[in-house]
Amino acid sequence: IPKIRLPNPALVHMGGFQMLLAGDILRVKFRNSFGKPQPVVPGAATKLEIPPGDKCHTFSKRHRITVQVQVQVQGSWFPMFDHNPHTFANIYHTKQVILLPYPDEPHHLGQKENQKDFQIRMKQYFDHYLKGAPMAKWMAEGLPQTRKGAGIE
Repeated sequence: IPKIRLPNPALVHMGGFQMLLAGDILRVKFRNSFGKPQPVVPGAATKLEIPPGDKCHTFSKRHRITVQVQVQVQGSWFPMFDHNPHTFANIYHTKQVILLPYPDEPHHLGQKENQKDFQIRMKQYFDHYLKGAPMAKWMAEGLPQTRKGAGIE
């Protein structure tokens, strides 16, 4: 077993390192109620109250803590979260969702043939929905789990 030498934490200068401690999503249409979404009025100021939520993070004694609150307003966290059609719509009915499970694979793909298969299928999915390319056969007809990684038709 090779020896790994870790640096002495007391001698490491982080050089302005910043770390995200919270990343939450609030769809503006749910700003007043999750049960009754409301559209935003174009050109009008919209009040947003965003609770910080519970955070549990421990800093060591040597850390120099500078508190900086940064709020980013973005149109979408896609593909990390989900698609934002940028219109007042029920997003769960605006696109087709396809589940691509692979046999004997956890949340990440470890087998090279499955990684390649997944990349090709994702490109076909986005080419169809974003660029108007014809729908791939596997998208229209489905694909047995045991055939994934066996090639693209």
